[in-house]
Amino acid sequence: MRHLQAYRDTLDRSLVVVQTTNSSEREAVLGALEARRKLSTQHSSHRAYLGVAESRVVLVLDGDGAFSGAGAASRFLSDFLANERYPTPAAVVLCGVCWGNPSRSAVGDVLVASSLISVNRKVAEQSGLTTIPKTFETQLPEESVRELGGKNVIAPALMLSVEQLFKGTKARDELLEKFPNAHGGEMEGFVVVPACDSRLIPWLIVKAVSDFGDDDFERNAQGAVAERAAEVFIKCLRHIPINANNKDRLDELADVIRGHSYELRQEFFDFGGNLAVQVNEALRGLDTIISFYTGSLIQHAGLARQLAIVVKEFALNSLTHGRARRIRIEVDPHGVSLDDDGQAYPLENLAAEVKGRGGQGAWRGLKRDHVESGRLRVNNEARNKWRNSVRFDIDNAHPNLPDAKEKCRANIDPLSRPAIYVHPECSDVYIDIRLFEMMTLALDTVEEFEPLLESGKRLFVALTDRDIREKIEAAFPGYIESRKLILLQDGFADIPGPFSNL
Repeated sequence: MRHLQAYRDTLDRSLVVVQTTNSSEREAVLGALEARRKLSTQHSSHRAYLGVAESRVVLVLDGDGAFSGAGAASRFLSDFLANERYPTPAAVVLCGVCWGNPSRSAVGDVLVASSLISVNRKVAEQSGLTTIPKTFETQLPEESVRELGGKNVIAPALMLSVEQLFKGTKARDELLEKFPNAHGGEMEGFVVVPACDSRLIPWLIVKAVSDFGDDDFERNAQGAVAERAAEVFIKCLRHIPINANNKDRLDELADVIRGHSYELRQEFFDFGGNLAVQVNEALRGLDTIISFYTGSLIQHAGLARQLAIVVKEFALNSLTHGRARRIRIEVDPHGVSLDDDGQAYPLENLAAEVKGRGGQGAWRGLKRDHVESGRLRVNNEARNKWRNSVRFDIDNAHPNLPDAKEKCRANIDPLSRPAIYVHPECSDVYIDIRLFEMMTLALDTVEEFEPLLESGKRLFVALTDRDIREKIEAAFPGYIESRKLILLQDGFADIPGPFSNL
């Protein structure tokens, strides 16, 4: 969570915080994000993830339900809001499942509540317990909430909140008799909403009805309806205003979360410990990212690994010798950039050092194996606001391949016809036939290339078998020559994305 402190100014009034309280809710929200990174927390029941969706940076806080336990998600969120070291959110959203009022909602309906009645406070009197309700209204504009309404989405909805799990019809009806206009109820808002209101933070409750809190209570529907709530939550993000002054810095942070770049800050490191170990861990998986985005494996099997080592050594030098406070490493389909705000340090100084250690040796090897051969071009001119910049350009023969791998992978099912499913909007398609153990299955799939090629799509085909390659080359010589069919023989089964093995 210390990363949130480092990005406090960037995320202030720009971060959207969403709370979940069980695995179904958490998995649904995380699955709806474009990308996310897990953060470390101090409590075993608390989980935190920083993600990106709809050009918004999202913090997912998850824990146990209700409020009484130390691992409660609402306690985690309340502590986060009270901690001045963390950024103030642009909005807080409670997302997940709830029980519904059978006269006003149905199982599967998503309730977008901008009005909440807290009924958790009770006073003991001679006549018995008396409920003291309190109503809260969100600061988000009502018209923005109404725009979220639609089929099976009730917006705005009225939600009840009480720390009580309803599993009996009698108890539920007693509550609904007092509040018949409520669409449903949940267990966290009575804590979170007052905490938001006291800090002038807009809030929403986006929860899907999984049951009616009656004698037929069960949890079977929670997973499916939580996914519906998560879909609506993503749509909510478009209606949450953020601090416009932070847009450029937010875009940079979003790139870090997506994996297009890394950012190292001085405060992330313990300078009393082994800094090389810490830098290596902070840039773990950089070689995989470089290979994924630049296609460096096609140029040379060792290029990505050697380049990643040099970048790590440069980053270590920036921290130790240049006293850099901020280092940014960006990877794109054409190469890698490293920028820092430390003391000016020309690249030729590294090559000229007599007592250089790892950095000098790594740089010498990269120059010998890749720069002098022309596979890699290096530019050391400082750019934009940075004091030091190093750019490594790689001649990528297939700049569209990373997008095809990430967004347009073909789904192959040998039991279906056609066996290959491609999203109709994809023009560049990645097809991996290396996982087929039988050549017959692989060749059956190859037979379906022709209609895809005739429709104008470009196919990137990953394979390992030389015989299959020869058959494809014989069957589609024109498409191969025109670069509409590109064969990638990497020698190992591909991973689904750049972070799958991290």
